[in-house]
Amino acid sequence: MKTKAMTTSIGLLLLVLIITGCSSTKDYNIVRVIKVAPEDTFTIMYFDLETLKGDPDCEQMYHDLRDSIESQMEGLQFPDVDGYGLINVGNMPLTIEIGEYVAANMRGTLKEQGGIKDEYQGSEIWTSDMYRTTRAFAFIDNMVIFGDKNAVEASIRSYNNEPSLHDNEDLKIILDELPNGFFYIIINTITKQHISRYGSTIGCICMCNLIRGDEFLDIKGLLKFESEADAETYSDRTKEIAEAFFFGTPLDIEVKLKGQYIEITGTSDIEDF
Repeated sequence: MKTKAMTTSIGLLLLVLIITGCSSTKDYNIVRVIKVAPEDTFTIMYFDLETLKGDPDCEQMYHDLRDSIESQMEGLQFPDVDGYGLINVGNMPLTIEIGEYVAANMRGTLKEQGGIKDEYQGSEIWTSDMYRTTRAFAFIDNMVIFGDKNAVEASIRSYNNEPSLHDNEDLKIILDELPNGFFYIIINTITKQHISRYGSTIGCICMCNLIRGDEFLDIKGLLKFESEADAETYSDRTKEIAEAFFFGTPLDIEVKLKGQYIEITGTSDIEDF
């Protein structure tokens, strides 16, 4: 696996549905992530190590990711990481980790680092001043979230009662169409199209390993645009957009227009990712 910096920076047939309400029925870790992502989240990049862990084709990738994640934990011990992601909320990125942790051990480290314990809407939160900003670290169920204090608090509010990406019916339909992957990119430019290179769209591209032993990873994705004309406009740039989010990894993908949707399907060599 190539070691690259993580930045804030799919074929399935699209089911034609007439829906008055929809809830995602899949118990993927990515669903837990969007529940704590405020509704105006711009992008999410998420690695599902729980899915990756049991795949013999991806053993080296799993260990490389574990090593990379542990090096970014600022001295905090996280013995069993199931998932790691970056939630981009405006200029306030959040880091989220899912898995088993010993809160007591983390509290000791946070205190040694100058953290101050507090509570916000029922969640334990630690804050500290750093580089002219206030950083925060919060425990939510089997997740820890850390980053800018305002963004962490917004994430807690989304988890409790304020709108989150999980309330977006289009995104839930899209996630239900995709397989369980080990790497996800979620794009939401509905409220930020004026600053986006991708038009007004919401969608997800994921990487998975559907056929073991073939030395290829599978790419599946679905993007919904405001209109069929917008989908057609951005279809020519879809490969460029996907490769940018996948750290420049060469992707062999096919793009299909399905009304307001762009459907992405393809592969990448395991050694390239």
